Amino acid sequence: MNKPKLSDQKFNLEFDQAAEENLVLVEVNGQTLSANELNDRVEAQMAQHAEEMRPDQVAGAIAHLRAGTIRDFITTVLLEGEAAARGVAPAPGELEKAMADVASRLPAGVDFKEALATSGLKLAEFQERLNKELRVRALVDQELAKAKVVTEADVETFYKEQQAVLEAPETVAARHILIMSDEQDDAKTKAAKRAKIDGLRLDLEGGADFAALAKTHSDCPSGKEGGSLGTFGRGQMVKAFEEAAFSQPLNKVGPVVETPFGFHLVEVTEKKAGYIRPFSECKPQILDHLNKVHRHEVFTAFIESLQAKATIRMDPSIEGELEKE
Repeated sequence: MNKPKLSDQKFNLEFDQAAEENLVLVEVNGQTLSANELNDRVEAQMAQHAEEMRPDQVAGAIAHLRAGTIRDFITTVLLEGEAAARGVAPAPGELEKAMADVASRLPAGVDFKEALATSGLKLAEFQERLNKELRVRALVDQELAKAKVVTEADVETFYKEQQAVLEAPETVAARHILIMSDEQDDAKTKAAKRAKIDGLRLDLEGGADFAALAKTHSDCPSGKEGGSLGTFGRGQMVKAFEEAAFSQPLNKVGPVVETPFGFHLVEVTEKKAGYIRPFSECKPQILDHLNKVHRHEVFTAFIESLQAKATIRMDPSIEGELEKE
C-alpha cells in the first residue's frame, strides 16, 4: 500500500486502522513521518524505560516522547537538507573511523556485518545513514563556531551577578536507625514500635555501637551501611527529620524523631556551613555554562532560520500535541 501524499489527506480522525497507521502526520520539504513510523519510534524508546515507570507515568511519558520524536524528525530533515545543499562532507577518513568505533562497541565475538543483517540493514544502507549523521555534525559544528567567545570579563560579571546561585549550601552528614510505622498501625502496634526505638536509644546511651544496631534493627536499606545517609542539604529530607539533623549537636544521638516513615534515631556525624564559593572554584563551571548558553542560542536561531524557509505541514492533531508539551 503506497503512503498517501500529505496533500491528499483530509486530516480527520475518523478512519480505519490501516488508514490510521498510514496517515502522514508531518511533512518537511517532501519527507514524511507516518503514524505507524511515529508509533514504532516511540515504542522503541518506551521499551528502554518501561521497567522504570509506574503505570500512572506511562501516558505522560508517551506524550512527551511523541512530541520529542516529532521535533527531532523535523530538525533532522532540516539539517540533512541544509548539509546536502551546502555540500558539507565529513573529513577524510571520518566515516571509516566512525564505522570502526561502532564495530568496537559490539559484544566480543559478534561480527559487524552479521549484526547489521540481524537488524535488517545492509552495509551500504548503514554507511549512508552514518554518513548523513557525520554531515549533519559537520554542519552543526560550522554553525556553533559562530557562537560568541566567552571572555574572562564575561565570567567575572556572571560570578558577581549570580553569587546567590553559586553559594554552596549548608550540609550535614548523618546516620539513622528507623523503626517503620504508618497510619495503618493500631495503637498497640505503634506503642510497641515506640518502645523498641526507645530501648535502642537507651542501648546507645549505654555505649552500644550505632552502626551495629542499625545493621541489626533498622528497617531502612541504609541499615546495611550502618545507617549512613551520606551528606545532604536542606530540602532533601522530610521536615521533622531535616529539623533534627540540622539542629542536633555533632556526634550526639538526639531524641526520637517521628516522621511519616516511622521512628528514627539520628546522629549527625559532620556539619558544613554554607559559604560563597570563590571565583577560582566557580570559573570552570561558569565558563562551561556560558559556552553552552551561547551555542544553544546560535543553534536555536539556525534551526529557526531553516524552518522559516522550509515547507512544513502537520496533521492538526499533531499541532495540538506539540502545543501541550
